[in-house]
Amino acid sequence: MSLTLSVGQMLSLLPLAVGMRRFSQRLASQDSASAVDTNAYSLKTRAKMAKKGPYAIDVKAGETYSWCTCGYSSKQPFCDGAHKKVNEEHGTAFKSLKYQATKDETLYFCGCKQTNKAPFCDGTHSSL
Repeated sequence: MSLTLSVGQMLSLLPLAVGMRRFSQRLASQDSASAVDTNAYSLKTRAKMAKKGPYAIDVKAGETYSWCTCGYSSKQPFCDGAHKKVNEEHGTAFKSLKYQATKDETLYFCGCKQTNKAPFCDGTHSSL
């Protein structure tokens, strides 16, 4: 099966392509503008689910929060250093993920540890 488009059809798709590019650029700029160290969160498939849902947290501008990536912290959704023992016992490399709040607001931190928008809930828990 092949798809053949006329020049007119291709030109009619151009605004859609430009719009999608702008949308993806906007998303990328939001990600890069956030105060999240995403390098810290690469082991989500080995993390323990702390809660099947988000934690609503009132954050304060300028404060730094250390989100637990391993799921073993007793201070969920935040890190208490439990990952150090987990790393030692299982040969993993968990570390907390730092987030610096830019304004006072309520944010929803992931509890299942499987989010694609770490440290925030993206609804992934509903499919687990």
